[in-house]
Amino acid sequence: MELKDCSGFGLDEFAEHSENHPGVMLQEIPEEDLIVVHTRHGSVYLIAMVNRNQGIVAVQGSGQFLRRTTLCHLNGSTMGGSAIKPGWLGLDMCLELRILGTNQTITTSLIHYIEILKKPVEAKLLIEAVVEEEGGSGWAIL
Repeated sequence: MELKDCSGFGLDEFAEHSENHPGVMLQEIPEEDLIVVHTRHGSVYLIAMVNRNQGIVAVQGSGQFLRRTTLCHLNGSTMGGSAIKPGWLGLDMCLELRILGTNQTITTSLIHYIEILKKPVEAKLLIEAVVEEEGGSGWAIL
């Protein structure tokens, strides 16, 4: 199957693609780990879990979006359109995040690779950065 860059797959294509490509469920990642997502277009997203059960993460990106550390809901992985695999970070799929307190959704380019790093200090610093930037207001909606 030729890869499309999040331009939208049919439901059958999406189901086949999401079942046959590696990835990881957010629920399987230890809360103190730092997740590093590298996309096809060279963007890098640092992700730390704030509340795993609710799918809330602190995210900082190097690309066009999320340059400041931002609280987001990690919706899951998609290939564009309305089909999504909730809570999934899938290779050769796009990561979909919703900025908390807004209806703004960010969809990355295709995930090239994912690193899960045992870096609890860095993960904690990422979370603290979002609290500092939001003056603690982000915690009110958790």
